[in-house]
Amino acid sequence: MIRTYTLGISWLVASGLLLSMLLGACTGHFDEINTSKTGMTELEPEPIFTRSLRLGSLDYTYYQRMQQLYVNFYSQYYANFKEGWYTDSYYYNDEWADYFWNGNYADKYGSFLSYAHHAAYLSRESDQSKKEACAMIWEVFLLHRVTDIWGDIPYSQAFGENISPAFDTQKQVYEQMLDKLVMALDMLPKEDPNVEWGAADILFNDDLGQWRRFAQSMILKLAIRVSNVAPEMTMQYIKKMDQYELLQSNEHSVKMQVMAEGGNERNQNPIMWIDKFDEYRVSKYLVDRLKSLNDPRLEKMADPVQYYVDQLRSLLSAVHEYADNSVSADLYTDLERQLIKSYMELLLQRDGISETGKQGIETIEAFVTSLVERSSSTLLKNKLETFNNEKGELYKGMINGVSPDQLVHYEKNRYSRTSSLMIAPDYPTYLYLYAEVCFLQAEACLKGWLSGNAEQHYQNGIRASMEMFNIGEAEVDDYLRTEAGKLTSTNALEQIITQKWIANINNGFESWAEYRRTGYPSLYTVPSGGETGGKMPQRLKYPSTEKTLNGESVSAATQRIGGDLMTTKLWWAGGK
Repeated sequence: MIRTYTLGISWLVASGLLLSMLLGACTGHFDEINTSKTGMTELEPEPIFTRSLRLGSLDYTYYQRMQQLYVNFYSQYYANFKEGWYTDSYYYNDEWADYFWNGNYADKYGSFLSYAHHAAYLSRESDQSKKEACAMIWEVFLLHRVTDIWGDIPYSQAFGENISPAFDTQKQVYEQMLDKLVMALDMLPKEDPNVEWGAADILFNDDLGQWRRFAQSMILKLAIRVSNVAPEMTMQYIKKMDQYELLQSNEHSVKMQVMAEGGNERNQNPIMWIDKFDEYRVSKYLVDRLKSLNDPRLEKMADPVQYYVDQLRSLLSAVHEYADNSVSADLYTDLERQLIKSYMELLLQRDGISETGKQGIETIEAFVTSLVERSSSTLLKNKLETFNNEKGELYKGMINGVSPDQLVHYEKNRYSRTSSLMIAPDYPTYLYLYAEVCFLQAEACLKGWLSGNAEQHYQNGIRASMEMFNIGEAEVDDYLRTEAGKLTSTNALEQIITQKWIANINNGFESWAEYRRTGYPSLYTVPSGGETGGKMPQRLKYPSTEKTLNGESVSAATQRIGGDLMTTKLWWAGGK
């Protein structure tokens, strides 16, 4: 791999990267994108911008290595079930961290942060200010993920000719990100609906208003992120919120729409592909917390336990065999016999099981129980008793951080998998939810930074999240009337962050950051100590290739932050 932070224009042209981008299209739109009219002597921003958008939204290779195996595990959305993979036990895996680092900066396939920076540069050089502004906004989004993982990182020197750039402090990175967002907004006129990216904008379809809402909502997120250590910076930007139009509905949520059919796996739902590997289960904390809140989203986020379903189907099969026996031919109606067959077929289909959910499974269970009780078969009654004694929980999560020597004692089929809804081929990759904005506003109002009603924003966030999961209005209203739907005077912030955590399922980048900032939600302590003594990792260590190729800068950053350790706090979490 050619090592460079700059990915400068001459390097891109010389390597033929433009040609590979145009021929190895990431999306079905690539054939619509204008290519350079002067062959390989000039590079236009459109292909780079499109590639940055697609790869920065994370295909399954980047998603698995960082979003799933690190931050989703840290956030206790999921738990590991593969021997030898122990990031959820708080052990560091350099290969996975390195893959994501290089995917942002200097990878022949990825480099999506570099692409965003150069798309802005090329747009500026050709006096296309609206395009430049959008690329800047996207660059900030990508950049905030990187600094929230590592802290001090290369930025101000990262995209020039210096192949050994110094690291900016995280405080400097945040200052630059917020400045860049404000600058980008000044470059995007409110009255103009289009950006003129055309088909290259596969995120917002050239909707300038949506780019503005995205930028303004990012300012809110970043300003609150630093509030514990830089309250003056927070207020500098929070006071602008009354002038801003934030994400205002689920339709405004920032998401990458994947390809349901066609293309290759890199353009499809990454959760679907990772689920196929069958290496993890839904976490115990997620299931326990949703159960404790009597939250209807549990059935939308997790599938019923396969062991439970298999035992229920086995019981149905025994009843079916008994019903076909000539001795009991008149015991059950034709409708009941048909229902037995239909339920047996349903319980063979994962998506059908997921869709029928708790109520459907309970209906089937009650049905088969009534059939057994009407029979005179001792064998069936014994099977029913065995089922009731051994079926376990319909939804059950796996413990995070199980040690290598203990993992072999756990059976995967006794724990819930990701819901069929979220592994559907057309399920989008969500990057920034309207619900999250509601919870940010709730916190800002709670702390007196914004005027308004904190509980109203809190409830708006819950409603938006539930509606995103197709939960009916009446059920949402019922939930909002419970204790979970109302802020209390003693633990309002914990409630807000916990509901944000639920809404942000799969977005471990955000939830891990918020846990480090607030200490919420009250995640379980992992049983193995890992490299942190069992405490939540505060950051990842710098990748080994960076230490090898840019050692002096890494050493300077390491000394400045207080050690390249997973326990070293980031600046906005109270570190250096």
